Amino acid sequence: MSEINTANVGKETQVGAFLVRGGALDVDYCYDDEKKELEILTEIPLIISNKRPEKETGTDIIMNRNQEYHITLENVNLTDETHRGGVRIRNGKAVITLRGINFIRGGINLTNAESAQLEITKESGGFTHVCGIGGTYKEIVINGGNIKAVGGAYAAGIGGGLREGAGNITINGGTLEAIGTGWGNSNGIGCGQWGSGGTITINGGHVRAFGGSTGGSNPPLPKVCGIGGDNVHILVNGGVVEGYGNNGGSDFGGIFRTALDGNARVTGSIEDTLDKENWNGIINDEVMGRVILGEDTYIDRLTVAKDAKLLIPGGMILVNYGTLVNYGKITVWDNPGIPSKSCICNKGEIRNFGVIDGWNENGSVQTV
Repeated sequence: MSEINTANVGKETQVGAFLVRGGALDVDYCYDDEKKELEILTEIPLIISNKRPEKETGTDIIMNRNQEYHITLENVNLTDETHRGGVRIRNGKAVITLRGINFIRGGINLTNAESAQLEITKESGGFTHVCGIGGTYKEIVINGGNIKAVGGAYAAGIGGGLREGAGNITINGGTLEAIGTGWGNSNGIGCGQWGSGGTITINGGHVRAFGGSTGGSNPPLPKVCGIGGDNVHILVNGGVVEGYGNNGGSDFGGIFRTALDGNARVTGSIEDTLDKENWNGIINDEVMGRVILGEDTYIDRLTVAKDAKLLIPGGMILVNYGTLVNYGKITVWDNPGIPSKSCICNKGEIRNFGVIDGWNENGSVQTV
């Protein structure tokens, strides 16, 4: 990536309904009032806002060139007058930071097979309501933000449209709510209606995904998943992940796997159980395989399966407000270099039929 000049980021220019900070008009971006398009031309970082955030604008933000873009959307309010997407990435990689309150009713649409990519940065915050993230071809990475993505007609909240696969979707962080369309049938994250294929990798964040369905039987509409779809590969490594299917579909549909050291908390029915003996994570309130807690964890109920191992590393606590049933092995592990102690803080009931082991000088279980 070429060196990025940030010298002009503080400069503000009004173009149509937008205020643009950074770069120079007709050099780093241009505006076509007839087409209602703000086109980004260079890699110079830009901050784009509505001059009046309470008022919608029908102008699209587009990226056509095969390069890396760096833009911040801060309090934008976009309609979908063109029906082509409020933010359109035709070529290149768009690195987008979301700030403030954003409404992107045309969605974020990727339209080129060879080079269109989207990355939402971990610095993102505020709240963004977007009518779908995806398109014909998708390379999507979400590192942060507070995002609600609702698919358009026949489209997933994040993923494909009508007869389109999921593409390649990676979620590393953030708070995400993805909802399939209420017009037709589609998955929350994954394929659009009648679509097939793709990969979904979830490494972190809090993800809730709902399949959308209007029902109907003439012709029969497909079952829809919260996450996945026909021939979609799902790899869940971390985070809190909830799926909610619709129209008879599983909450997680497709080919489901976890990482060798997965520590995700997964809630929902899973269609594919062929690899169940190799799952690692807290899946439907059951510790399976080998799980190392990555953060303080609060439970109302939890079962540690036979032969499963739950490790609570130094500085982490497991707080039980309900019932903890252990058939496997729980290890409370204090690291000498970490001053805070790890423990199970029990405010409920523990039924131990396995082993609870620990090096906590105060005992591995503290009942409050």
